[in-house]
This record gives sequence, structure tokens and C-alpha cells, in this order.
Amino acid sequence: MDIQLLIVPYDSGNRGARMGAGPEKLLEAGLERTLRNDGHSVHTRIAELSPESWHAEIQTGFELMRMLARAVRE
Repeated sequence: MDIQLLIVPYDSGNRGARMGAGPEKLLEAGLERTLRNDGHSVHTRIAELSPESWHAEIQTGFELMRMLARAVRE
């Protein structure tokens, strides 16, 4: 099976904070390796917003949702 992992490491607009740390922890724990060992083709994409610009929580949430919607459509 071809699996596309969409990693969204954000919680309330903050990257890597609280629940936002979870997706990358799953990768560190070997999620991709386990899936590949089970015979799957795995492609991973990490949602990244520009670190240079300041984002309000709600603005960041909407930007992430738009980014994910595009990725799912693809």
C-alpha cells in the first residue's frame, strides 16, 4: 500500500509545543520504518509555516488547514 503521512507538528499555532510535539515523536519512534517493514511505500510531508513571520493562533490554524486541504487534494 502507498501511504502518505501528513505531519502537522503544531498545537494552538505553536510548532513543537505540547501536542504539536507528538507527530515528530512518532517519526522518531520509527513509524516510517515500521510501515516500510510491513511492506508499505511511505511518503512523509511535514507541514511547515514560515518561521520568519509572526502568526496569531487563529491565523496559523487557518493557514495549516488550507495547507492540509491542498495536500489531501493532491
